[in-house]
Amino acid sequence: GDRIPLPQGHQQVAAAVQKALGNRLSVRLSGTDTVALAAYELADNRLAVHLVNYVAPEPPKGLKLSLGARWKNAGRVRLLTAESPEQTLAVAGAAVEIPPFPVYAVVVVG
Repeated sequence: GDRIPLPQGHQQVAAAVQKALGNRLSVRLSGTDTVALAAYELADNRLAVHLVNYVAPEPPKGLKLSLGARWKNAGRVRLLTAESPEQTLAVAGAAVEIPPFPVYAVVVVG
C-alpha cells in the first residue's frame, strides 16, 4: 500500500535523541509515522509499549520495533490487542516485527 513519508531528516533526529539518551532509550518504532508510541517500564523489569494507530481502521503494515541495548536479549515479546488473542512475537536482530492491528496494541517485552 501507500506509505506516508516521514519528514526529512527524521533519521538524524532519531540518532541524536538516541545518542543523548544513551541506553535509557528503550525502543524505537520504524515503518510508519501514523502510529504513536509510549513505553513504560513495569515494576518487574519488563517493558510495556503502547501503540496507537492514528489512521484507524486502516492497519499499519511493515512496523518494526527496535529494542534498545537493555531489551535486545528479551526472552519473549507478547502482543495484546482487543481484536485478537495474545500473540507471541519473535525477536530477531534486536528487533520485533509488529503484525498489523486496527487501533491499539500493547507490546510486552521481557
